[in-house]
Amino acid sequence: MGGEAGTERGVAGPPIGSAGDFARARRRMEEECAGARPRTSSVGDFARARRPTEEECAASGPRIGGSNLLDEAVRLVARLRSAGHTLSLAESCTGGLIGATVTAIAGASGVFWGGVASYDDDAKRALLGVSDESLRIHGAVSRVVVLEMAARTRRLARTTWSAAVTGIAGPGGGTAEKPVGTVWIAVDGPSRGASRYRFAGGRDEIREAAAAEAMRWLASACSHVDESQECANA
Repeated sequence: MGGEAGTERGVAGPPIGSAGDFARARRRMEEECAGARPRTSSVGDFARARRPTEEECAASGPRIGGSNLLDEAVRLVARLRSAGHTLSLAESCTGGLIGATVTAIAGASGVFWGGVASYDDDAKRALLGVSDESLRIHGAVSRVVVLEMAARTRRLARTTWSAAVTGIAGPGGGTAEKPVGTVWIAVDGPSRGASRYRFAGGRDEIREAAAAEAMRWLASACSHVDESQECANA
């Protein structure tokens, strides 16, 4: 894949929660926001929160384990609220799934600006300003394009953080270089980066896994930045 540099791993996708999970997720949200700040890693882990490390992406086994989309959304909204940060999204293969899950959580309106479902390449150009050259040379599913999507969305929304997702959810569209399950995720904000993933499963599982991973990465990056700022002000 010309011009692309990144790490890759294969992971299985989490199930979307049941209706009962929504009630439990909302209760957890209220408890986290009313109680102590979410637990974070040490300040020494700050660099690792900027993007998944090479060791993490090369490791075997599921990355997000048994957690589902609502669990990740609860954690993300709580950490954004705790830090006083805001979020915007650019979603291609996930088609608004991240935004829909985040807005299922009470209190999301205080941290979530909104998102752009830039599914078609024309939408990426017209709504986000992704360059024709990037799309022509690297393709929509690439490090260059996902970084542009995240950076331009953050600039448009003027939020603390933005995340972008682009990939091939299948069942068709895969190639030898970019097989079905290939997904690029980028985060832009106080820390930034992009990583390539190979998610296993069918179309729904791939989309759900990509959405959960993007939320997990954002929550981790947000908490590390918040903790770093606290220590600097101590």
